[in-house]
Amino acid sequence: MRLVASLAPLVFALSLGAGWTIEEVTTYAGGDKFYSRIAVDSGRYKNQTAGETLIIDLKKETVYFLNDKEKLYFGGKLNDVIADLRKNAMSEMNEEEDLFPAAEETEEKPVEIKRLKESFSVGGFTGEKYQILENGELKKELFIARTLTANSEIDPKKLSEIMLWLNGTSAPNAKTRVELSDEYVKLMKQGYPIRTVEYDPGGGLILTTVIKAEKKTIAPEEFALPKDYAKMDSSEIYKPLE
Repeated sequence: MRLVASLAPLVFALSLGAGWTIEEVTTYAGGDKFYSRIAVDSGRYKNQTAGETLIIDLKKETVYFLNDKEKLYFGGKLNDVIADLRKNAMSEMNEEEDLFPAAEETEEKPVEIKRLKESFSVGGFTGEKYQILENGELKKELFIARTLTANSEIDPKKLSEIMLWLNGTSAPNAKTRVELSDEYVKLMKQGYPIRTVEYDPGGGLILTTVIKAEKKTIAPEEFALPKDYAKMDSSEIYKPLE
């Protein structure tokens, strides 16, 4: 599954914060493209991509997967969701394998961030170029736009931890994940990457570019479960290594 809710009544308009909506396109090495719409506001995150939606509420510690084509959803408390996904994943694998392994205390991999003079502009935003290196190996290039303050609406480190769990990549471990390092988190808090180049270990590139970004008032209903969606079992919406 590509991953790539808070239900609250609207009582006073003044209670709504000014969040962000962001439209992005991601191009993979094989040429496949996926368009995403992201909404963030006051600790809540929503990502809609290719008929699937992910909704996360950091304050309530909830996560929901939506299959928009079939109008189905699965989710709840984060720890319960992880346990459920792990149970279903393990049923598809050998007992020796574990899609969600426990974090291991491994040797720390030094992360270095280099700021370059190059810049990139799109949709009225200009980003400064940064290279992210791990053990001297180039992992990512980010163009950070400081005026696109979406990351001030949500904790980028906590969001990365949740994404790592849900993707089954590994258990969150700041020693072995670039995204959880102090250096990377500090950079992400300075702005938002309007262009990201990820270097795949196999030699390919994954390019993500912001198409449009807008600071706006977002109603709580944006992060709510659609009333006409039916609940499904996690085994129906999540397939390991798919």
